[in-house]
Amino acid sequence: MTSILWAGAYVTNDQIIVANALLAARNCVQNAHMVVRPLFPVVTNQEMLCHDLRIGFLLGDMSKEKFEATVNQRVSKSEFQAAVGPIIEMFTFSGIDILMKASSLETTAQMFECYFELMALKEMVNYELARVSGEYGRKVPVLIETWQWKLPHRSRVL
Repeated sequence: MTSILWAGAYVTNDQIIVANALLAARNCVQNAHMVVRPLFPVVTNQEMLCHDLRIGFLLGDMSKEKFEATVNQRVSKSEFQAAVGPIIEMFTFSGIDILMKASSLETTAQMFECYFELMALKEMVNYELARVSGEYGRKVPVLIETWQWKLPHRSRVL
């Protein structure tokens, strides 16, 4: 195993690979918290969810059939968001815990353990998101191999 001088210390290629993976995971956790989670707000109050529709219906802006269809659509979307949101939150909080543990470690073996925990977390999140996607028949965000989020209906990754 070769080692190089980096930032005043000798490190191995394995340590550099794990460090880069941990940095990518940190960026992914940050994007999950700052960008992905706000896309899936949890609104459980039906009155709040359809307040504007109810006013429009009472004012005669839409027919009863259109009102019912729109309310059902919003309720379905709200249930979907309520299913995806906690998965993203779980990834964020679990990822933060693992990264905090990794920041205090000194040996390469311990860093590898954190790396494998992050990989297991990523697989678990993708599995749960795929389950929700199948259950609701909608597209969900996906964590791709390079620790980036692939958002539905968007061409770029985070």
